[in-house]
Amino acid sequence: MRGFDLDLRDGLLASMQKRGIRVLLGCQFTSIGKRGNCLHAETNHGDVVEADQIMLAIGRQPNTMALHTGKAGIRLGRKGEIVVDEFSATNVPHIHAIGDVDRPMR
Repeated sequence: MRGFDLDLRDGLLASMQKRGIRVLLGCQFTSIGKRGNCLHAETNHGDVVEADQIMLAIGRQPNTMALHTGKAGIRLGRKGEIVVDEFSATNVPHIHAIGDVDRPMR
């Protein structure tokens, strides 16, 4: 969830793990196949996953067109993402954003 608020990412990760969801970060699947009634997957870090379902998150495009950011004077990045600072503030003093943003890396 690169680009999202760090506290939100940490909270979501903790919530998912508390529910028994195994989250593997910074790796790539080298194979995914069906074995019996479950999926068998392997990663480039040597992890093996046996699961009913596998969710693969590879990125997404910002969905900011309907927000009419131009009318508000909000600066967008080259892919349509809202440009914010480390405090989620846009270039418009009273407007903050936490989704579909380009946030400076910490």
